[in-house]
Amino acid sequence: MDLTRLRYFIVVAETPSLRKAAELLHLSPAAVSKAMRQLQNETGLTLLREEGRRIRVTEAGTRLAERARDLVARADRLAEGIDRKEPDDETLRLGSFEVFTTYFLARAAARLFPQAAILAREVGPGDLERALVARQIDLGVTYLPVPTAGLDHVRVATVRMGIFARRGAFTKTPFERIPFAIPVLPLSGVPTRVEGLDGWPEHRLPRRVAYRVTLMETALALCREGLAAVYLPAFVARLLDEALSPSRRLEELSLPTGLGDSRHPVYLISRRDEPERAWARRLARALREECRG
Repeated sequence: MDLTRLRYFIVVAETPSLRKAAELLHLSPAAVSKAMRQLQNETGLTLLREEGRRIRVTEAGTRLAERARDLVARADRLAEGIDRKEPDDETLRLGSFEVFTTYFLARAAARLFPQAAILAREVGPGDLERALVARQIDLGVTYLPVPTAGLDHVRVATVRMGIFARRGAFTKTPFERIPFAIPVLPLSGVPTRVEGLDGWPEHRLPRRVAYRVTLMETALALCREGLAAVYLPAFVARLLDEALSPSRRLEELSLPTGLGDSRHPVYLISRRDEPERAWARRLARALREECRG
């Protein structure tokens, strides 16, 4: 059975349409559809059924997706620790959102772990927890936790969220007319009613979405050009400004009435069956220091 097609199927099984799955996989819808037909021929199972423009995963497809996740995770770990000079447990394997790995991890790693080998996986809520269960990472950082059996979520800091835009871009623009750039992936399984990866409560206060992007760095590029506003941790905006010229720096816009609490707890996630690592305590301290801003 082709492992690549199983990887595609895992994405398809978690996505409401082949088109969206193809977008996430950076393939054409026709290529994904062909791969799914080949996988059904290989297995002899009906895995998907079309319902209008959407697809429905059959019961057999759901069971196969569960087994495929475990198989793919084990395949990903197959070569770990081979042909490596240092022991495998010397590598710091961390997972978090792209915005954290881009603007926090590099800074923390240089200061706290200058000699360490670091493996960083950029994964969102739900996938972050699955990566821990599959032992692809040893520690996760999140402010959108998904309760998962066998994992501990320990609150270590509080991050303040804010609306940021290029200085002067939307200072006099009413909130309902401000164009936002937001992550394209929706959330599922998060205990709060937050619906987007950036933590915005869409159910409480809809906003004008002008751009949907896979990478938060793309949203920040649109923000730096004055084309959109973003909702992100205040400390990230501060770190970003350190690298920008004064004319392109960001300003924080006033939060609209009805948004609610803009602070989110930050959690370190680990497997319950493993002892706490010393570097996890150092990472928690670094998060507390950065999130104060």
